[in-house]
Amino acid sequence: MTFVWSNSWTGGTRLYIDGNCRDRNHDLFAPTWRRWLSARMIEGDAHSDLVEVRLIALVHVRVQILVNGQFVAGDRA
Repeated sequence: MTFVWSNSWTGGTRLYIDGNCRDRNHDLFAPTWRRWLSARMIEGDAHSDLVEVRLIALVHVRVQILVNGQFVAGDRA
């Protein structure tokens, strides 16, 4: 499985799993670490692994990707 997180001023933030856009968010700022995007690895399966994108975004954007609450990539807190 591949995870892609993208962010743009005009298109918002998106989470892609295996090329499919699974979640999006159009907010502009996150002053504290917060879950921004999330999706199950297998769409429609409430028991499959949960992918979360957490971020903090003020002047700079810092991102963490977690699977089932465990850090897998990105910036350390």
